[in-house]
Amino acid sequence: MTDTSTGLRLGHKLHDSFFRAIFGRPRTAAAALRGLLPAPLVAGLDLDRIAPASGDLVTRALRQRHADLIYEIPFAHYPAHVVWMYEHETLGKRLAVWRALDYGVLIMRDGYERFRAEHHRDPRALPAVIPLVLHTGRRPWRHPTCLSEVIDLPPPLRTHARPYLPELELHVDELHATSDDALRARRAGPIATLGWLLLKHAPGAADLADRLRQWRRDLSAADDTPGGRDALGAMAEYSVRASNASHEAIGRAFRDALGPDGEELVVTTGQKLEALAEARGIEKGKAVGKAEGKAEGKAEGKAEALVRVLTLRFGPLPGPLVARITRETRADVIDGWFERILAVATPEELIADRDL
Repeated sequence: MTDTSTGLRLGHKLHDSFFRAIFGRPRTAAAALRGLLPAPLVAGLDLDRIAPASGDLVTRALRQRHADLIYEIPFAHYPAHVVWMYEHETLGKRLAVWRALDYGVLIMRDGYERFRAEHHRDPRALPAVIPLVLHTGRRPWRHPTCLSEVIDLPPPLRTHARPYLPELELHVDELHATSDDALRARRAGPIATLGWLLLKHAPGAADLADRLRQWRRDLSAADDTPGGRDALGAMAEYSVRASNASHEAIGRAFRDALGPDGEELVVTTGQKLEALAEARGIEKGKAVGKAEGKAEGKAEGKAEALVRVLTLRFGPLPGPLVARITRETRADVIDGWFERILAVATPEELIADRDL
C-alpha cells in the first residue's frame, strides 16, 4: 500500500455509502453472491462476467434509492439480473417484497424492450430477477418475505386466493442472526467478509479496535486483493465514523495489520473529520451583525473553511482556485461546493470551469 493521500470516500449516509463502496465492486459482489446463492444456481451463473447494470436501467429502477445495487450476470445464452437491495432503515420494511417486485418488473420491461429493439420481435422469455436484501438491524427481520402476505385479504380468503395471486419470495440476509464463523464460512474473500463484519459490529462499538486486531489477517489479505487499497480506505473511514472507538486505537489496529500506511489511513480520516467539524464551527461563529453583514461574514467563514478542507484533502491549491473561492459572497453557492466535496476526484472538479 503506497497511496494514503486520498480524502473521505463515504457520504453523509454513512452505512449506505459504505455498503456501496464495498459491494459496489463487481469482484466483491461476485464473491459475496457465491457465498449467498445456492450452489446449483451459482454453477449456472457466469459470475466472472458480472457487470453493473446500464446507467439507464439503474436510473429507472432505483430512482431515489441510491443504496441499492443492480448487477447483470449472464447465463449460458441470455442475461440474468440480480437485484441486491440494502435495507437498514426502520421504516418501509413491511413492503420490501413489493418494492423488489416493482424493481423486478422494471428490469423485465427493460430486457423486453431491449430484445425487441435488437431483434424486432417479442422475446420468448423474460430476464430472471433475483432479489436479495441485506438486513443490518439488530432485531430479527419480522416482515413479510412473500408478496401474497402483503396483499390486503382476510387470512381465510387469502388461503383460497393464493393460487391466483402474483407471488415473489424475498431472500433476507440477516447479519446479526448470522455468526461471524458462518460469515467466514461463506468463503467470499477478505473484502466481502470484512464488509459484512464491519456492518455488523462497527456501529456504536467501543471495542472495535480489539475486533480489528482479531481481523488483522483479513485486513492484510484485503491489501493483497485487487482493489483492496481503496476498500481498506473505506473500511478505515467507516471504522472511525461509525464506531465509538478512539481514532488512535483504530489507527494502532490498522498499523498492526498493515504497517505504518494502515495507521495513516485512519489518521488522514480523522484529520478530514476534524476539518469538517471546524468548518461547521466557523459557519456558526460568523453569523453575527446586521443581516447583510451577517450573510457576508458567514460566506467568508465558509470560504475559509472550504479552502482549509480542500487543502487537507488535496494538498496545496492552485492560486486561481483559492481566489475564486475566497471572493464568493453567496453562502448558498459555498454550501453547494461543500455538498459535492466528497464526490470529486480533484479540487478543480468542485467548481465549474466557467467560474474560474
